[in-house]
Amino acid sequence: MIMIKILAIAVIGAILSLTVRTHRPELGLLCAVATGALVLVLAVPVLKEALAAMEALAARYSINDGMITVAIKVTGLAYLGEFTIQTCKDAGENAIAAKIEAAVKICLLSLCVPLAIKLLTELGQVLI
Repeated sequence: MIMIKILAIAVIGAILSLTVRTHRPELGLLCAVATGALVLVLAVPVLKEALAAMEALAARYSINDGMITVAIKVTGLAYLGEFTIQTCKDAGENAIAAKIEAAVKICLLSLCVPLAIKLLTELGQVLI
């Protein structure tokens, strides 16, 4: 049911943004950003359910909490980065969007390297 509400708000926001943008481009952008932020806020309960399921799965299979934390951070950073990149592109700032995309990729890499090291270490212990 929440997805129907989110999709309806997104469509209404997009139509409103397009309508306003023809007369006042800066307000059209503001409508688009506000709609995107509202959609993200409405998705928080769904995200909480997904996080609870991941934590339950981790507890069931004795997965290290650090690995789950990294997975959650990577997912959150990817979504927030994409939201920011698309907002910059909507504003016509493609150069800034490209720089943000590079920065997000660097941050994702820095989050994943310790996880990869830990996984390889544990794999090495299992094989030896």
